[in-house]
Amino acid sequence: GGLPPGELRAGLTSRLPEDVCVRRVSLAPASFDPRRAARKRYTYQVCCHSVRPVLDRATTWYIKEPLDLDLMRRAAAHMVGRPLDFTSLANSKILAADKDPVCLVHSIDILALPPPSAAPPAPGETDAAEP
Repeated sequence: GGLPPGELRAGLTSRLPEDVCVRRVSLAPASFDPRRAARKRYTYQVCCHSVRPVLDRATTWYIKEPLDLDLMRRAAAHMVGRPLDFTSLANSKILAADKDPVCLVHSIDILALPPPSAAPPAPGETDAAEP
């Protein structure tokens, strides 16, 4: 019984704020326990480009220096499968609620994303980001 997964996804998404959506709905076995199966996923963005991000400034750390992504990937590989203390990244509500900031890291992906888009230069101007 109930709604088909596609209709349920659309219905749930229509009731959420514009910046939140349901990406997938699937049937689960009767033995499924969402509290035990839940995994949190965190995304951290760092922009290393001559053009600082404007639209994503609230969610992106901007630095001008280039990063060595291969070195970062090798370092991250040592964190996977280990419990790590995230106290320095926890917000005050988490710390005040006395929640454990130690989490088991299941995976880390370090990806190179394209630089933030910038408006094209006006006629007669040059793009400061170009050499």
